[in-house]
Formats: sequence, C-alpha cells, structure tokens
Amino acid sequence: INMFISPEVKGKVTLRLGKPIPFLDALEAILTQNYCQYEIEDNIITVSKMPIFSKSFFLQYALAPSITSSVNALISSEGSFQLDEATNTIIVSDKEAKIEEIAAFLEQIDTPAKQLQSKSFAIKYLYLEEMASMIEENLSSFGKIIERNQDRSMLVIEDTSYNLSRIHKLIKEADIFIPLKKTYEIKFAPLAFLAEQVDGLLTDKGTLEIKEETFRFTVIDVKKNLDRIDTLVKKEDILQRQLISPVQFEEESLRNVLNLLSDEVRINMFISPEVKGKVTLRLGKPIPFLDALEAILTQNYCQYEIEDNIIKVSRMPILSQSFSLEYALVSSIASSVSALISSEGNFQLDEVTNTIVVSDKEAKIEEIAAFIAEIDTPAKQLQSKSFSIRFVIADEVASLLEDYLSAEGKIEVDPLANTLLLTETSRNFVQLEKLILDSDVYQSKEEIFTLEYALASSVAPLLENYLGPEDKLQVSEQANEIILSSSPYTLQKIRELLRSLDIADKQILEKSFTVKYLYLEELASIVEENLSSLGEIIERNQARSTFVVEDTSYNLSKIEKVIKEADVFIPLKKTYEIKFAPLSSLAEQVDGLLTDQGTLQIKEETFRFTVIDVKKNLDRIDTLVKKEDILQRQLISPVQFEEESLRNVLNLLSDEVRINMFISPEVKGKVTLRLGKPIPFLDALEAILTQNYCQYEIEDNIIKVSRMPILSQSFSLEYALVSSIASSVSALISSEGNFQLDEATNTIVVSDKEAKIEEIAAFIAEIDTPAKQLQSKSFSIRFVIADEVASLLEDYLSAEGRIEVDPLANTLLLTETSRNFAKLEERILSLDVYQPKEEIFTLKYALASSVAPLLENYLGPEDKLQVNEQENEIILSSSPYTLEKIRELLSSLDIADKQILEKSFTVKYLYLEELASIVEENLSSFGKIIERNQDRSMFVVKDTSYNLSKIEKLIRETDIFIPLKKTYEIKFAPLSSLAEQIEDILSEEGKKLLKTREDTDTILVKDVKKNLDRIDKLISAKDTLEAQLITKRYVLKYLSAIEAKYYLEVNDMVSDDGEIRVPVVREKVEAGNVKDQSEYIRIPQETVGNPQEIEAESTQVDLPEGEENVIYITDLKRNISKIDEAIEEMNSPSRAEEVVVMAFNIPQGSLESIAIAMAYIIGMNPEDIQGIKIREGETEWIKMKVASPTIDLGDIGAVGRK
Repeated sequence: INMFISPEVKGKVTLRLGKPIPFLDALEAILTQNYCQYEIEDNIITVSKMPIFSKSFFLQYALAPSITSSVNALISSEGSFQLDEATNTIIVSDKEAKIEEIAAFLEQIDTPAKQLQSKSFAIKYLYLEEMASMIEENLSSFGKIIERNQDRSMLVIEDTSYNLSRIHKLIKEADIFIPLKKTYEIKFAPLAFLAEQVDGLLTDKGTLEIKEETFRFTVIDVKKNLDRIDTLVKKEDILQRQLISPVQFEEESLRNVLNLLSDEVRINMFISPEVKGKVTLRLGKPIPFLDALEAILTQNYCQYEIEDNIIKVSRMPILSQSFSLEYALVSSIASSVSALISSEGNFQLDEVTNTIVVSDKEAKIEEIAAFIAEIDTPAKQLQSKSFSIRFVIADEVASLLEDYLSAEGKIEVDPLANTLLLTETSRNFVQLEKLILDSDVYQSKEEIFTLEYALASSVAPLLENYLGPEDKLQVSEQANEIILSSSPYTLQKIRELLRSLDIADKQILEKSFTVKYLYLEELASIVEENLSSLGEIIERNQARSTFVVEDTSYNLSKIEKVIKEADVFIPLKKTYEIKFAPLSSLAEQVDGLLTDQGTLQIKEETFRFTVIDVKKNLDRIDTLVKKEDILQRQLISPVQFEEESLRNVLNLLSDEVRINMFISPEVKGKVTLRLGKPIPFLDALEAILTQNYCQYEIEDNIIKVSRMPILSQSFSLEYALVSSIASSVSALISSEGNFQLDEATNTIVVSDKEAKIEEIAAFIAEIDTPAKQLQSKSFSIRFVIADEVASLLEDYLSAEGRIEVDPLANTLLLTETSRNFAKLEERILSLDVYQPKEEIFTLKYALASSVAPLLENYLGPEDKLQVNEQENEIILSSSPYTLEKIRELLSSLDIADKQILEKSFTVKYLYLEELASIVEENLSSFGKIIERNQDRSMFVVKDTSYNLSKIEKLIRETDIFIPLKKTYEIKFAPLSSLAEQIEDILSEEGKKLLKTREDTDTILVKDVKKNLDRIDKLISAKDTLEAQLITKRYVLKYLSAIEAKYYLEVNDMVSDDGEIRVPVVREKVEAGNVKDQSEYIRIPQETVGNPQEIEAESTQVDLPEGEENVIYITDLKRNISKIDEAIEEMNSPSRAEEVVVMAFNIPQGSLESIAIAMAYIIGMNPEDIQGIKIREGETEWIKMKVASPTIDLGDIGAVGRK
C-alpha cells in the first residue's frame, strides 16, 4: 500500500512479533510508541505527528496544587500544564489521547466523594461559636462542621479540598488578637493562686500584671478570655471557696482562734463578749473556711451570721418547744430524742396528750423537730399485714371492713390470690384482724359448668388441685358439663379458671388425620360439614393421604368419631393388560399403592395382573399404567455394536421392546454404538438412524423406518453480508449438503437434511441481527460543532443506525451497518473543515486581560485573538467549535462568585478614610472594603476582578504626591533624634526633601498634608519641657555627692532647665546619736552600672539603707549624654588615688562574715583583719561563694548566706 509520511514524523521502534498479526494493529502499535497517527484516504496511508491540543480544567472540589504530581505523571514528554491558583484551574497542553486521559482522571478525582476531607482548626482568639458561624456561611453544599471541642477550642470541618483551603484563609484573617484591658480587685481568694489560674487561661499574647499590695491584677487579652476570667473570679473570690491551711489547736482560746482565722481569709469578724471557750482541733489538710468556723463554734455552742462581709459570732440561746404527735407514740421515740439532745438540753413526756416538750439550743431544737416531722407520719407509723382468705371472697370481706377503718387506714384486695393487705394504726389493727378471721369459714354450694369449646373430660383433672377433701366433682361427657360442690371462693376460682380455659382462642388445636380408604377430598368434604364456626382444614397432603384440622378441643373429638365411621374398606376388582412396560417392575410399583386390605394377582404368560382394592387406589393404578405402559418410557439394556448391519440392529431393538417395525428397502448402513447404561428406546433409535441419515415415525404402534429426504431453503439476510458468513455455513453443512450465494440480493440458498437446515437457520437467525452486524466508530470533530454534524447525518441513517454526541469532547459515535458506514464516514470528513467566524465577548466580572492568556491554549495557528481593555472585551476569530468551547469557558469564569477577589492597597499620600470614601463610591454591587489598617496605611477591597482593576487605576490617579512646606523650631527635644522620628513618618519623596539646621534648631519638611499633620502631633507631644526632662540616679565611687555637684555646676554641665539634688542620709544609732554619711561607707552598696531613672522630691530626705553616696540629676534628654560622660570620668580609676581610708557601717548581718568576705575581694588574708577572732574552717564557705571582684554583701550571716 502507498504510504505518505509527514516530514515531522521521527522516532525509534522496538518491537517483536512472534506470530502474524493484522497489519493495522502493528501499524497502530508502532506509531503510538512515537506519538504519531495515521488515516487512510483512497488506499493511501497518511502518517503524521499527533497534534498538541490545549484544554482548561476548572476544578470545583479538588485543590489544583494538590493534584499536580498526578497530572504530571499522566502527561506525555511533549505535553505541559499550567496552574492558575486564583481560579483553581489547570490548563493542559498535550496529545488528544492524553488530554482525554487527564480529563477522565480529573472527572474521577474532582468529585465531592473523592475530595471530601476533614481538617481540625485551633481557634485562638475568637469565641468558638462566633468563628463557627462565620465558617458555616462559607461552607460548600457538601461541607459541615463535624466537631466542636470547647475544651480544646477546636473545630473539625469536613468539606472539599478546595473549600477547606478557603476556610483556612478565612480563619487566619478573622481569628486575630484584639486586646481589651480589665483590672480585678480580689477580696478573699489567695492572689497568687488565682493569678496562676488566670495565667493558664491567657492567649499567647495576653499579659497579666499583679499588684500584691492592693490585692489587684490587671489583664490584657481578648474578650473571650476576659469573659472566662470574669467567671473564674466570680466563682473563686467568694468566702465559701476560701480554704484554711492545715493547723492544730490544743485547748486554745476560742477568741484567739477566731482572730487567727479572720486574719487568714482577710475578713472582719465581730465577736460577742459572751463568746468564750477552748478549741481543740487538728486540720491535717486545707478545708473550707466556713466549714472550719462551723466546727469550731459548734464545739462551744456558738453561732455566726454574715452581714456585709462581716462575720458576727454569738452564743447560741436555749429555746423550748412542744411537739404534739399525731401518728407516733411519745413513749416509742423517747430514746431517739435523748440521743439527739445536747448536754445543756432536756425533755419531758406527756403520754395523756401524746406530747413531748424539748428545751435546747436552736440548732438542736431544729434537729429534733426534723426528726419528729420525719418519724410522725402515716408512712412511718402505720403497720401492714396480708391475710389469705380461704373460703369466702376477699372483695366481700373488704366491703365489711371499710366502715371500721380509721382515716389513715386502707385495705388492698388481690382478687387473683384472694388476699387482703390491711394497713392501719396499731390501736385499730387487732379489732380488724379478729373481724377478718371470723368472716373466713367454710359453707359449700353446688354449680354446673357447661363448656362450649374445651373438652370437659380433659379439663376436669386440672380442677382437682383447687378442691379440698370435702369438695365433690362430676363430669357429663354427653352434655360436656362439669358438676361441682365447694365453697364460694373455690367456686369463684374454678369459674374464673374455666372462663379463661373455655375460650375459642385457647381451645383451638390442630390434629392430623390419615385417610386410608376414601379419597382425601371426599373425606375432607364430610369433615368440613361437621366443623364448628371456628374450625377449618389447614393442610391437605395428597402424597401422604393426610389432612390437618384446626378446631376447638370439643369439636375435634366429634370430628375424630365422624372419620372413624366414614373411612371404611369397600373393595373393587380390575384386570390390566400390559403392552410395553416390564410386567414385574410395574407390578412392584402397583403393590406399593395398595391399602393394607388390597390384593394383587400377576399372570406373566398373558402380560396381565388383577387388583382388588378401594376405588381411590384403582384410580391411582390406572394413572400409573397409562404413564408407564407407553413406548416413550421403555429403556434399552446396555449393549455394544461394532460395524453391525443397521437392519439387524433394528430387528434386535424391536424384539426387546415388543413392537412391530416396518423397515423401508432403501434403509441400509452400519452401526457402531456402545450403551454403557440403560437409555430410552426412542433415544437409542434416534441415535442409530441419525448415523445413517435415516428417520422414523410411529403409526398405530408400528414404527416405520425410512431414508431422510434432502430439503432446500433460501435465506435473505437483512443485516449481515452473505459473503461474510459463507465460511461459517460451510462448516455447518453435512457431506450430502451444499449452498449457493447471491450477493446481489444478499441471499444464501442451502440444500441439506432437515436437521442441518434447521441448524443453519438457527445460526443465521442468531448472526443476522443489528447487535451482531452493526459497527461503531468515534469521530473527533475539530472545527464544527458535533451536534450540527449529527443533525445533517440523521437523514442518511438506516433504521438500525444511530449517532451519539459528546458535546464536551465534541465527538460523534457512529453506529451503522457496514453497507451504510463508509458513505456516512466520508460525509463527516467533508463537513469538518475550518471556516472561521468572529465573535466579541464582553466580560462583566472577570478581567479580559487576565482571562485572555487562558484562551490561547484553545486556539489554533490560524485563529486570532484581540483584547479591548477599555471595554473589557475579547474579540476572537476561530472555528464554531472553538468559539463554543471558549463561550462555555467564559460563561463559567465570568461569574460574580468566581471573580470575587481580595486585594490590598497601600495609601501613600492621602488619608486612608479619604481614599476609602472615593473607592466605596466606585465599588460594584458585590464589592466592599473588608479591612482598614490605619497603622500600615492600608485597606483591603473585595470585588470582582474587573472592578478591582478599575479601582486600582482610580487609586493610581488619586493617591498622588502634592507636597506642602513647613518649618519646625525645636525648643527642648534632641534635634537629631526628633529628625529621625520625623523621617520615619515621611513618604519617600518627603525624605529626600527633609533638611535639619542645628545652628538654628529647626527642621524644614516638605510632604503631603497627612504626614505634616502626623509630624505636628509628634512635635507637640515630644518637644515639651515635661516630655524632655529626665531624672537619673548616679552612684559615685570616689567623690562625695557634694563634690560631684560642685564639679558639674562649675563646668556648666547642667542646662538652665536642669537641677542637681544631693540626698542626705540620716540613721539612728545606739544612744540615739545620728552620724552623717560622710563618716561611713554603708554596706550593702549598689555596684555602679546603668543609672536608673527615679523621682526624688527634695534634696534633704531620710533615705533607706543602700541610698548613700548617690546624686540625682534632672535635665533635658539631649543634655544627659554630656552628664553621663562627666560622671563616668568622676568614677574613673584616676580618682581612686584620692581615697586613703574609709570606715564601713554594717547595718545588718554578721560583722565578722562581712569583713571576711571583703578581705577575700581585695585579696587580703582574713586572719590579718584587726578586731575579730577567726575559728578554723569558718571562712571556707565565704571563699567558695566569692566569684568576682563585685559582690552584694546584703543578708550575709545570721539573716541568710546570700
């Protein structure tokens, strides 16, 4: 065949064919390896490179970046793909087959079922439900919050991968730290303990400041946590929650103990003068304060009450109260009251009025009153007893007792057990018990019970268990009655028993009856006439000759009697002549059908047998003989023939089954046959004759054997081509048959035996169907729309042809008969040609310039694309199919929901609100400003892509540099430092124009109004005397404070606004003398480091220890650095030469220990110190602790070894 190979076709082939395969299959395999394709036109094969197609896939559920590795694995070496994360779109360029493979993969993976995932989100700052509400508004239709964990402040969300990424972004933007400040004053709770709990509630950015001296703490955190802290403080800071530490008192004064407790919980306590006593108490672990107070006061018969956070403690008073008992006897509760009364209380009984008078503390009176209220009730004082009534009916006895009952008494009757439960006070109980026993005596009565459903003889034995020795029972089976003489109660029990038994539902039974002689239906008909209204025959079993009757017990006994009288042996006689069946085998079957009284007589010489039995069985034997004594039921014994004459074999078979056989003269042949087991005679005959192309027919018990005739039949094929089935027909035809083809009429004429004709007819009927003869092929339409091509082809289709269109892939699946297929294929190829059309797409929400690059993947080299940014239009010239694909893509992209984006804009020159107001006027109906950040001079706009581009252009045109000029004269603040702060405020253009003049202390600024306003505020705040004055504390090493002050003033180190303060130390010593600081250097003394900023009210103060030889200087910040240098020079080593001898005043600690420590610091042997005696080993611990020439000598010795 001729083959045209396009120039770009290149590659290598590795292939091994072990056996012949179709040429086109081999060609397909070779070309596919090298991304090539072929098409056949006019017996020429054109081979070309597979074209590269582009397709954009918008993912609705999957997250585009998460499947890039899978797409990358599917793509060919010549393919590529791009991600557009903003629209969650993948644009694939590759061979058509790969595009289809990737499309199938994406269709499979981009489903809710595959992309539903669950993810947990920790909520740090917002309330969980507040955040959950915002999330629910942004969930997809498949999404839901599957778990809310308040303890861990966590949400678990189930949604598609794509939407989960959007929710993650939403949470980041919404769950931010917005601090609030609140101060809590604590009344009772331990401040440190409560503060520790509060600290555990704070977020990572929350702060806690504790002020122990005022019992307050200040919290800065989000509202959610402040609400939690409010709840915690309300719960913990109450008197009821306060605990007393473990403590032990042994005969301690009550008043002392109360004072100690009030101090521990910080509450005022007023103690009445009469409150006295001793406390012996041991608390091994902390217990609530009020519980401890209650226990201590109870020991001493005292009480307390709380009024306005003051606890008032007083002595318990002695009270008296009288209790009249309504149900209990006072004598019965005396021991219980005695156990409850205190050592100071007493009580008296008045049994006449059933009253008790109690005198005791109020708490004890209340305790006894509660005990009496609990015990003096009908429930506690009434007694109950059950009486079994033997002879009379319990209901009758109960009616007699009702008139004798008290108001609290009651009688409950159990009719089934015939018992009484009597509940009554003790006083009335004996009288009622005697009345019950007097009423329950034996008096017999006679009663007749006629049963309707139950059988009296079956029921009578059940009654004997209810009867006593004096009772009498008789049964009348004829009338189905029970006659009984007994007591009223026994008669009632039996009456109820019989009433419960003699019910149709309980007496309905099932019973099976075997029919021996009559027909089952005949006897069943007799039974049905004798059934009760409730009875029925529920089962008939013809095989076993039984039926099951459901009826009452009584009626079943009557039916059983009817069956015995009706089902009797009435014999008949009949003789049977057997034609074909084996006599002995048939007789054996007949014998199995006979009744117990039936007989069978066999006469083998005449092939007869005689039967005597009932009519039912004779009818069964008739049926059996008709079924078995026919030719079709006869079997041939196992036999073997090897090339035996056909006529001899037929004669042998006719003898075995005792049938006449007429064999036509033309019947000839040989028989080779082996029968390993008996088979039906006619099956054997059929097999033998078929081998020799013979046939048989049966007429009047004679078998006629003849040669099979040759028949002819013509088959016109409706769907298959006759040429295509010729080989199959040839394989089916016999050696004596033949066939002819007529391709013009698509007909085949077959001549053969009838069986072969039928076999070929069945084959043709099976093969000549649309399902077997239709072929299908898919056509990818490149330029026109597949639906339009399909509508043009419909008129050319046959009745069986059909076209299926895939609009998404723009393909046709043609299914047609072979005859019509080529013509339709040629028609399709002639219609699919390139004819460009121009179309303008105006976008409403999407930005045309952003969307246009996505469209290029859909275009061919001859297509043209233009963008009109002014009108937000895309002008496209392409084929109808490409235009339709792009129309659908743009329809899916140009939707408000998909094009809503967020974009942040930095405001450089205008005020944020000024520019935001202009932007709001230009927002679309979907747009809004979702965030304003004054600190960063930035706002975030949410709107459609197209409108965001318009807003961006508007901001560029509006937010421009329009400078103003202003000169600032600086009075107090450091010029360079303030200039640096101003530079941080200025725009980039303003920074270039900033000028500072130190000679005139002025700053010249040129910038936009917004920044000048901010600079005005800065200078107003910073350039004031109050803001610039700073007080620093300096520790002097060598000079005294007076000497230092003199040096600074003489050298004009301090400005006119500055001040030097020298504190004076006064300290009380023994005998009340006061020594000036010039006499001593005080220890401990702070080491010179960074000077601290402090406030000093005067130059003459009583300073605490440790404030000696210091100086305080207040001056402008810009002058402080000069003073720092002067002080540093004063403290330099050159000044040390002026110091000769100093005496040290030791206000605290061990004199010896401090002296030893100082000796180690200056490198001196401690034993050389004058005035102290050192014991062996005493100095070692100090020596070990000295690490450097600097040491804090506070708290040494007796106070602690720091």
